[in-house]
Amino acid sequence: MLVPGTPMWNITLDNEANDAASLFSHGLAITAGIRRDYHDAVAAMSLLALGTEKLVKLTIGIARVDRGEGWPSRRDMRNLGHGIVAADGHARATLDLSRSTAPVHLDELRRAVEADPVVTVVLAALERFGENGRFFFLDSLGDSPQQTTSPHMLWAGMVSSIMRADPQMTARMTTPEEMESRADLNEVIVASLTGWWEFYRAAWTTGAIGENAKKYSQTLRLAAN
Repeated sequence: MLVPGTPMWNITLDNEANDAASLFSHGLAITAGIRRDYHDAVAAMSLLALGTEKLVKLTIGIARVDRGEGWPSRRDMRNLGHGIVAADGHARATLDLSRSTAPVHLDELRRAVEADPVVTVVLAALERFGENGRFFFLDSLGDSPQQTTSPHMLWAGMVSSIMRADPQMTARMTTPEEMESRADLNEVIVASLTGWWEFYRAAWTTGAIGENAKKYSQTLRLAAN
């Protein structure tokens, strides 16, 4: 196991944080361009789910190191699995706003994320994809077809859930401006996920999980879409 604080540990952590931000950034870019055929839904969910999982697990790991408990074992991380929703809750619980250099700002970001229903819906969909959807069609071609929803329909169901919460958006989707509305809906998803990510980056930046995270918060910057 790498020793926290050593050069190789620092390089490895920086690489993982960079991978998380890159995956998530590309996932957001694909999401922004999805239309009603949903052919790109699997690509978007794959990238977003991986980026999300990496970020929350990094947050949990850094917080544990800061508490003097050491980095979680491989078994501990595997026990979290692809349960993004539970891991997100675990990661949020590690944040100590009293240690943040901007506790009021960080609390505002936290409240915004907690009040955003889109974040809840999308993270749940990404979790389902991570746990069951990644090899849906391969399993169907083999001898163990899944009884769950296909990735395309999982994305469609997520979108429908978001639309039902916005009657104006729903009304626009039945007009000739539907494709424009689709872009608007994509932007809602992108904005909510970006807000969720920036909440965690702010936690790293301001020291809510200790000094180690501050060194890598810039690595978490998302690419402009």
